[in-house]
Amino acid sequence: MSVRRLGIADAQSAGAIIGHFTGASELDPWDFLADPYTLLMVATEGGMPVGWLYGHELLRPAGGRMLLIAAIEVEVPARRRGHGRALLEAALGVAKARGHVEVVAPAGPGDPGARALFAGAGARQAHLRQLYRWSLGVSDSAARSR
Repeated sequence: MSVRRLGIADAQSAGAIIGHFTGASELDPWDFLADPYTLLMVATEGGMPVGWLYGHELLRPAGGRMLLIAAIEVEVPARRRGHGRALLEAALGVAKARGHVEVVAPAGPGDPGARALFAGAGARQAHLRQLYRWSLGVSDSAARSR
């Protein structure tokens, strides 16, 4: 098992990994990988991707940066073998190295695996809030095919 951060040199494999875990096609991950404030990590086993994590560094109004872990996922056959924990620990290591003051990750009541993973890694549950989304009329596929 290994975990590594993907960068610009990994554009082709990053597109395949993102497509694998999201079901999206015709990806161009260049903008995502080129942004120094995004994080894309992959867990592999036997040279094949079995998990991923992506997040964004955000500025806090009170100062400092925080890491928002937007997604973490491990394929069902590879679960309960430490991949999720390794992805999370690698992301926390990046956040610590970059001087972040906190890391946040969403996990709803319907996701007991994520809740257990985060609690087991020392996170405490924050106040429950709903996440709202606005669709601005640009489809995800149109944004990717620039």
